[in-house]
Amino acid sequence: MDAQQLEKELNDWMREHESELFEFIPDAIQEFEEAHPGIDTNMVRVNALSMADRKFMARAVAEVVSKYLK
Repeated sequence: MDAQQLEKELNDWMREHESELFEFIPDAIQEFEEAHPGIDTNMVRVNALSMADRKFMARAVAEVVSKYLK
């Protein structure tokens, strides 16, 4: 598998599972608010979206790459 093929498969997987990203957001908001009490709401949103996106990307990599590791 080359880099372009991996990128395509990751993008395809993320497109097919896009709703999962939105499922991660509420937990990320709660986690960030607990770690940073009193922080500005906009900062919570920005950072929570980043945290949710990281989790989603890690899940995509794990799902796509794992089939090549078997």
